[in-house]
Amino acid sequence: MKHILLLATGGTIASRPTAAGGLAPAITSEELLACVPELADLCAIDAVQLFNLDSTNVGPAQWQEIVRSIRENYAAYDGFVIAHGTDTLSYTAALLHHVLRNIDRSRDGLLEELDQGCRSRLSEISLAELDSRLYLKQRR
Repeated sequence: MKHILLLATGGTIASRPTAAGGLAPAITSEELLACVPELADLCAIDAVQLFNLDSTNVGPAQWQEIVRSIRENYAAYDGFVIAHGTDTLSYTAALLHHVLRNIDRSRDGLLEELDQGCRSRLSEISLAELDSRLYLKQRR
């Protein structure tokens, strides 16, 4: 079974309603994993909460933290999943592509290390389904 590290960074998926009527990142990486227990049947997943920010507030300091975490944990895991808000996701993805492009070329790359079943299942998780589960848990 593949061993995956979830790096949580915040975003809407990790948000809860605020008293002012908005949303603010507040859900932890462990809470996110608890919403999708089926993943435990597909791959072993550990979770790390790097930070919990609205992705509009993600920048160079947070990018360094993501890169550091991947580099420090690269040998211990088969792949990485980064839970990230959509507002700056493209910037983070572009930076990771360039900064990590030469990381240990003896391996097939970060995402290719996921086996087909786990990769397929992770891609099937819809944000709407996860948002719905989180919303229902908050209302109880």
